[in-house]
Amino acid sequence: MAELEKRDAERKRVGEALRESEERYRDLLESANDLIQSVAPDLPEVMADHFQLQQVFLNIIINAEYFMVEAHGEGTLTITTERVGDIIKAAFADDGPGISQENLGHLFDPFFTTKEVGKGTGLGLSICHGIITEHGGRIYAESELGKGTTFVVELPISNH
Repeated sequence: MAELEKRDAERKRVGEALRESEERYRDLLESANDLIQSVAPDLPEVMADHFQLQQVFLNIIINAEYFMVEAHGEGTLTITTERVGDIIKAAFADDGPGISQENLGHLFDPFFTTKEVGKGTGLGLSICHGIITEHGGRIYAESELGKGTTFVVELPISNH
């Protein structure tokens, strides 16, 4: 977190970054997918680089879009936020094809991808993991084949 504080970290609301990420997503993609947001009001601030949070959120949203469309041509991505103790938790739940238990353990490894050759580099989630770790948080995925995937981002509440 010391590196982050020296650069562009400031007190931010996760909901703002999520809303702006959704706007960018809608500008970039003409999607058949539904995007449902349930952002808790009055969430405390986190110490964060706003643009890096947007990068993480957009990566998760775009990956969900890709796999839902690949699986069944459309889908629903539900984004929720909540306060859990001293953290802000953002969950991105899709109704895509899900991820095998074998692959779940490698999602954040550099150059690991389940996309077709030429469709992904395997760097997006690795970069997301680095960004969230640098912010003192954690990112993980829960999934079952055929039942969709939920990516969870947890960030510590700013006490400064």
